[in-house]
Amino acid sequence: MGSFRSGKDLRAWRLRLGLSMVEVAALLGMHQTTISAAEKSKELSAGLKRGVRLLQEAIEAGEIEIDQILAKRKRRGRPPK
Repeated sequence: MGSFRSGKDLRAWRLRLGLSMVEVAALLGMHQTTISAAEKSKELSAGLKRGVRLLQEAIEAGEIEIDQILAKRKRRGRPPK
């Protein structure tokens, strides 16, 4: 995704990666409520756009591995049989 203009763009990108708001917030050094509010906004702040763009570049360069983040998640629901 090249440009992040709105909260919808941010949400679509986050969901495509399979990340939660808490995980994205932690990677950006922000609070989850900041991400939640941004995803509801019509236009993202310049600082948030820059942070997300840098995060995206780090992920694409392999500096941040999404698989490791997803593997650290606690299992939810019933334990497997």
